Amino acid sequence: MSRSTYHIHPLDTLFFKDGKPFSLGEETWADGIFPPPPSVLTGAFRTAWLSRELSLLNQLQKGKPIPDWLLNLHLTQVGITINRKPYLPIPLDLAQPKVRKMSEKIREKSRGTYRAISSVPLESEAIHSLPDPLSLWGFTETVEGWDHQLISAGEDFSAYLSGNKSQYKSTRSLQEIVKMEAKIGIGRSPLTNSAEDGQLYRTGMRRMSPRKGDTYSPGFVVEVEGMPDMLQSKPFLIKLGAEGKAARVIPTQQVEWPHPPATSSVNQFKLIFSTPVFFDNPKHAWLPSWLESDQLSGTLPGTDIPVQLTAAFTGKPIVLGGWDLVNQRPKPMRNCLPAGTVLHFKFLEQQHHSLLSLREKLPVSLSENDPAQQGFGLYYLGMLAH
Repeated sequence: MSRSTYHIHPLDTLFFKDGKPFSLGEETWADGIFPPPPSVLTGAFRTAWLSRELSLLNQLQKGKPIPDWLLNLHLTQVGITINRKPYLPIPLDLAQPKVRKMSEKIREKSRGTYRAISSVPLESEAIHSLPDPLSLWGFTETVEGWDHQLISAGEDFSAYLSGNKSQYKSTRSLQEIVKMEAKIGIGRSPLTNSAEDGQLYRTGMRRMSPRKGDTYSPGFVVEVEGMPDMLQSKPFLIKLGAEGKAARVIPTQQVEWPHPPATSSVNQFKLIFSTPVFFDNPKHAWLPSWLESDQLSGTLPGTDIPVQLTAAFTGKPIVLGGWDLVNQRPKPMRNCLPAGTVLHFKFLEQQHHSLLSLREKLPVSLSENDPAQQGFGLYYLGMLAH
């Protein structure tokens, strides 16, 4: 099926509820998450199509199964645009040096770009409690983490996928282009529309705005497979967030997304997830179910290639749910690994494979138990640092 690329420009503040429970009268602050999970963007595009098929929408609300042609509309790439350039969530095996000269900190702040360094394998004699198949990775200097950092999808990310251990200087902070704006609201009676006691609350709205020095406003960029012809040529509007705020969608030329490095066959590789990913392993939520829990080995989905997990950079799990349109009820909350999760693998049985050919054999998404194809588990293949 053909793929088309779109820029998404929010026209107002946005709010995406996280997985924490919130009840009016008990809490006064409603937490949100940003960027939104890919299911939000998938649902927005499918709704835009359904809005032109109102008879089908009515049937879905009455319990009719979702047709295949609608499920076939799914995301294949997701990123954030800064000054019209695509950025991706920074891989979790990169970190920021903690000790930096004051001049470097001032330069980073003025330019809006920050330096990141890559992790390296540590000596096997180091003390750790990891299972035998896992190796210990770390950094050669003191580092500190960061929240929602982005890496350029161009030269920096391509160098990262090639296993280059050089320093990456084009990372951007999401906090510099997404501003928090508090909104105060009050609960109203659905019968009388009058305010009730103890129903005052605040929400943290997000506004995407250009950083000083940027020419263009930030937004989202997505690659979508299965879009109808009527939505491929002209701009249209979608609704985003809990309040259904408008966003303008503009069809654009194909973005040059990163590709696996064109190298000869390798015996090790890593998976870098650009969107949150669900795994259904009953013992370990961070481990794919196609890997055996003790030896951490298994067969790659859609192939007969045996692999073994050797390292994992997983971050803090997040809890996501959603709304089931067909059954008209909330979806169950599930733990998932955040975007930027990195898994290292080695091929077993002395096998070697080209990453380009391996990518063609693997499915678009490695998220598990996601029959609606909502954009979770999108990933890149890269080489280990060398």
